[in-house]
Amino acid sequence: VSEARSRGSRGARCPALGGKVIRLSPTALDTYNQCPALYKRRYVQRLRDKPTPALAVGNAVHRAMEVLNYERQKKSPMAFEELRRVYDEAFKQEAPKVGAWNDKTPESEQERGFRMLARIAAATRDMMPAEVEQWFEFPLLGRPGFTLAGKIDAVLDDGTLVDYKTASKPWHQKKLDEQRQPALYANARLHLTGQAPSKFIFVVADAATDSVKPFPVDVTPAAADRIKSLLDREGRIIGREGRNIRAFEQVTGVNVMIDDTPESVLISCFDPV
Repeated sequence: VSEARSRGSRGARCPALGGKVIRLSPTALDTYNQCPALYKRRYVQRLRDKPTPALAVGNAVHRAMEVLNYERQKKSPMAFEELRRVYDEAFKQEAPKVGAWNDKTPESEQERGFRMLARIAAATRDMMPAEVEQWFEFPLLGRPGFTLAGKIDAVLDDGTLVDYKTASKPWHQKKLDEQRQPALYANARLHLTGQAPSKFIFVVADAATDSVKPFPVDVTPAAADRIKSLLDREGRIIGREGRNIRAFEQVTGVNVMIDDTPESVLISCFDPV
């Protein structure tokens, strides 16, 4: 685990953007979109709830998949016993952080997580990664001093982006439609390589049904072009280097958020205007 994490961090060197930079992750943006008050609690006031058992399992599975993918990238088969050892090591690091196990036990959750990991590994045996944990960071349009940063779990030889998920409930179409991660990651890949990916796949391990299912998402060039045209149009609203938005925010005391919602500009504040 430590070897894989150090390799990932070496790829995290980004050009200096000048001044103080606030990095936002796709998770942080999703939180703000769903509930600005929760965003304020977590990312502004830094009030965090202790991790749940499900989060401990998810983190351990993700770290083990990271190591497995590095071995796959090298065309080096990884023994089942070694995968188990890596997962157990990761879970032991996560378990002490859990706030309360409630009706669960660390031992039962550890075994549940490994079953999900084994199924993900089996379901993705033909998904050979060309890149693993690819770091990205780029400025957010119209938000000087803010960047979007994160890591793409895996990029396949054909450019397909892959993200691994562990879920306590089955995914459905509405859940898939709510995900902004594919569009954000496709935009990140476009910034990194100059080419938009054509495919994005969520590989979801469902604890409720004890199964793994891939969920492909459309990130075709047409979708990338839609994002580009949206950004071009919104650039006129934002103004040069965000001057229009900053002036409006200073006068009204609100935050102006422009995302991929068609014909929509979100105005948000924690206190009544």
